[in-house]
Amino acid sequence: RLDGGMLLGLDRKTGQEVWRSLQPGHDTFGFWSSPVACTIDGTACVVWLSCLSVVGIAPNDGKTLWRYELAPPEYPLGRDDHRGTVATTPIVVGNRIFAQYHPPYMRGFSYCLEVSGGKPKVLYKLPDLAAWYHSCIFYDGCVYGVDQPIGKPSEGVGILQCYDLQSGRMQWSTDTFDVESDAGEPTRLKASDTFMIANGKMISWGRELVVAEVNSRGYKVLAVADLGHSAHWTVPVLCDGKIYCRTSRGKLLCLDVRKP
Repeated sequence: RLDGGMLLGLDRKTGQEVWRSLQPGHDTFGFWSSPVACTIDGTACVVWLSCLSVVGIAPNDGKTLWRYELAPPEYPLGRDDHRGTVATTPIVVGNRIFAQYHPPYMRGFSYCLEVSGGKPKVLYKLPDLAAWYHSCIFYDGCVYGVDQPIGKPSEGVGILQCYDLQSGRMQWSTDTFDVESDAGEPTRLKASDTFMIANGKMISWGRELVVAEVNSRGYKVLAVADLGHSAHWTVPVLCDGKIYCRTSRGKLLCLDVRKP
C-alpha cells in the first residue's frame, strides 16, 4: 500500500517494468479508472484519473507532463479517512477531457477539462451527471451517461442523459424508454444501467435489453428483449452480429442479432 495511485509502464514484449508514476497525497489506493493513451496538443500522453487529480503522463518514461487538482470536498460527519471514488474511464476528444468524481458519502459530478500549452483548466462541471461506475460514451459531438442514485449503485438503473461536449448543455434526459406494446398500448421501460453505442444505435441494458437510435435530439426504440435477468455493471459487448451480456447473477447470455 503506497500513498496515492501508481501507474506502471511495461515492455509489451518482455513484461518488464519500464517506469512507474506515483501520484501522492490522496489515498492508499489506485482506484479503478483505466488510463487512456492519446495525443493532446500534439504531444503523446496517457491521461489518468487518480482520485482528486487528473494527470497527463509521458508514455515513454512515465514523467508527469501536466496535472490538475480538483478542490477537495468538505467531508460530512468529520470523516476524512478517504478521498472518494474514481471508477470511470475518462473521455479524451482533442484537447478536452471529460471525467467523473464521487466524493465520499456525497453525490458525484462530471467535469470537462481543456489542456492548452501544457496547462489544464476546468471548462464546466455537471452536477446532474453522477456516473459512478459506468463510463460515459462520446458519440457525434455528444456525451451520453447514466446519472445513478446516490448511495445505491448496486440498484444500477439510473437516468440516461445526453450532453453537448462543447458547451456542456444537456440535450435530453430520460428515466424510461417509452415504447408501444404489441397491443398498441404505451409501455415504459426502465432506462439504462450499462450501454454501448455502435453505428448510431445504443444497446442499453437496464431491466430489459433495448436497442435504440440516439442523437442529440433524443432516441427512437428499435427493439426490446426481456431476458429474464437484470444487468449488473458490465457493458454489453457487440461482436460479429452477436450481443454478449453478463447478468447480475454471473450468467453469460448471447443473443444473435444478425437477422432483422
